[in-house]
Amino acid sequence: MSKTGADDDLGAELRGRLAREWQLSALEVERVDRSVDGTCKAALVARDGARIESVLIPEDDRMTLCVSTQWAARWRARSVRRASWDSAANLRAAEIVDQVCRMRGLVPADRPISNVVFMGMGSRC
Repeated sequence: MSKTGADDDLGAELRGRLAREWQLSALEVERVDRSVDGTCKAALVARDGARIESVLIPEDDRMTLCVSTQWAARWRARSVRRASWDSAANLRAAEIVDQVCRMRGLVPADRPISNVVFMGMGSRC
């Protein structure tokens, strides 16, 4: 163990610099909602403020995680048939991977995520 009590050999100055200049996660968990059936929906926020959702769906023999691959700025429903997004953008790879990491932390260790479904916005008309 180092003099600082940390279990590493990095100096305090370097640890401080790394903490100021680097982030290990691309997303922050804003809110988690759980339903009676165990489904867990999380609202996640990216560094640029984009909000996305990830959903865990537990079943007897599997745990499915639905991850977002895009975010939308604002939903505009002119009519059910002609609804559209004002703008949409693809998430960065780090944001997609971090959804898996963040959601994995919301389930018991003995329940591995067995299926991953990638959700996109679909094509624009």
